[in-house]
Amino acid sequence: MSVMISLRDFRLSNTSGHCVLVEANKPTMIPPPLREDAIMAGMVDTDVPLALEADEVAAPAPAPAAPPIPAAVALIAKEAAPAVEAPAVIEDTGVDDAEALSSAIRKILVRNDPTDFKNDGTPKVIRVVGEMPPECKRPTATQVFAEYEKLQDDPDLAITD
Repeated sequence: MSVMISLRDFRLSNTSGHCVLVEANKPTMIPPPLREDAIMAGMVDTDVPLALEADEVAAPAPAPAAPPIPAAVALIAKEAAPAVEAPAVIEDTGVDDAEALSSAIRKILVRNDPTDFKNDGTPKVIRVVGEMPPECKRPTATQVFAEYEKLQDDPDLAITD
């Protein structure tokens, strides 16, 4: 907000609902939507800070006191929580996600069911996930498409008459 001053008393307002009463030779805070109208009305920017009257000066509010802590909570807070350590080695399920993805797409291509493919000819991700073992991570559509592109060049999957 700008601090501006004018040589006359008037009311400054616009159609969006902003309204400021301007007193002559007294610095006034002008909101940004009214700044252009204030300049057109003859107001100028000023470096004079706004003077607060005695009743406008507010004493700082005291900080709120901390609420009392119940004894049961204080007792729990004093006890140290047991440390939980993460496993050092991640369990290996024995299934390679990339190999499972390749195998699932290969099964879908061999089966050649039209409901397994999208309109652009690529396998549906949900059908690929259905062919993968449950312990594998769900592949993204980009991963499915990349693996599908690799398998298109496989001569074992070529259609021969």
